[in-house]
Parts: sequence; structure tokens; C-alpha cells
Amino acid sequence: MAELYTCAACRGTFEKRWSEAEAIAESREVFGTDPTQDPTMAVVCDDCYKAMTTAFPPKEWLKSTESERERLIGKLS
Repeated sequence: MAELYTCAACRGTFEKRWSEAEAIAESREVFGTDPTQDPTMAVVCDDCYKAMTTAFPPKEWLKSTESERERLIGKLS
């Protein structure tokens, strides 16, 4: 049976296509942070990730305020 996850932005349920190790490695490469140690990181689906990184490139997302992040996530829901 496939492993599933829930997107933190749209709340959709999706099948995992990456291993945990692959996802952590990409996060370190793109965001420069370890998602297992950063409480501001969340698991999102591909569509929400694309929308978020269009509005806020990864390095800008990390600099954004919590209210800016919540406003963006609200637009995706």
C-alpha cells in the first residue's frame, strides 16, 4: 500500500513519491535548512509548492513573516 501525506496548505491527500531522505536532502539544498529541525517547514503538494515558490522564492519564504506566510497559504486553500 502506498504511503500518503496531507498537504499543509490545501489539505489534500497525496501519495508520497519521494523517500523521507530524498525530501530532506532537497529541502537542505533548496532552503538551506533541515526540515526536521525547523518548525516553520511543512509538507506541501507539488501544486502548492509551485504556487508558493512563485510568490516567494525559497530564500524569500524563509525571510517572510508568519502573517505573510499565512496570507499566502490562505490564498492556496
